[in-house]
Amino acid sequence: MSLFDGLRLRWWVWRLPEIKDPAELGPPPDGPQDSFEGLGAGEDAIRTPKEAIKWARGHMTWPPGYCLQWVRSCYNVAPLYPDAATAWKHARYKHPLNSGGKAPRGAPVYWTGGSRGYGHIALGLGKGYCLSTDAGGSGRVAKIKIDKLTAWWGHHFQGWAEDVNGVRVYNRKKRKKKKDELEQIMAWYKNKAEFEKAITEAARAAVDSSKTREELTQHRKTMGKRAANVWKRDQAEVKRDKAEVKAAAARVEEIKKALGVVEAALENKATREDLANARDYLEASLAALLSSIGEG
Repeated sequence: MSLFDGLRLRWWVWRLPEIKDPAELGPPPDGPQDSFEGLGAGEDAIRTPKEAIKWARGHMTWPPGYCLQWVRSCYNVAPLYPDAATAWKHARYKHPLNSGGKAPRGAPVYWTGGSRGYGHIALGLGKGYCLSTDAGGSGRVAKIKIDKLTAWWGHHFQGWAEDVNGVRVYNRKKRKKKKDELEQIMAWYKNKAEFEKAITEAARAAVDSSKTREELTQHRKTMGKRAANVWKRDQAEVKRDKAEVKAAAARVEEIKKALGVVEAALENKATREDLANARDYLEASLAALLSSIGEG
């Protein structure tokens, strides 16, 4: 699969609607999950995880309940076991998990349980998602969170495996790294030197472009004007704040002087009750003012 095909497939998976309401689900598998139709292929024709997802893209409807048949068909694997629970029991490369968050993209994910113990199997999409038969309604394949499917159907999530029906379809030790995509890009050129030369020429063309220079100059002027406007606005706010603080400080001094007069009058025992009331009022006003300017 080419790089562009891989990116197109990822875009399709990303845009695929997610099942978020249990009312959209079909009934959980409650019978045989493989009709043993289709012989599968030899080891050389087994589909890779990416190819399995691509195949699934064209097969989003499937007979209800036949989850194992659909998943092993994604990989072009022959039938062997009658249900997902049995397939999990005999899997050789198991990776048990308590939740679906770490199940890798392109690997089969397994459940056990159900009313008759047949379990369930789906195709992992990574980041906690899977493609599951009957998730979009009876006979419809849909994208859904693994943990939601576990909760809504009541099955027991077991984890993921590198094999299905005795065939290894996901080899964790031999997974290609990101650098393979870079090698695919470089393959468009005859050699590494030609690739580097093309990148260098593109960079120089961008630097030498008069249009690019004009855009950068205009951008710099615009950013300079914005910075100047922000500075002016900040200075205006500072001046206004200083004026407010100065006025508040003057008011504080006036109240303090008034309090001094009241205290002096109290010492002379003149209209003691009236002056006591005036003092309480002024003290409350002072406390409120100090609190409003952050000095209380």
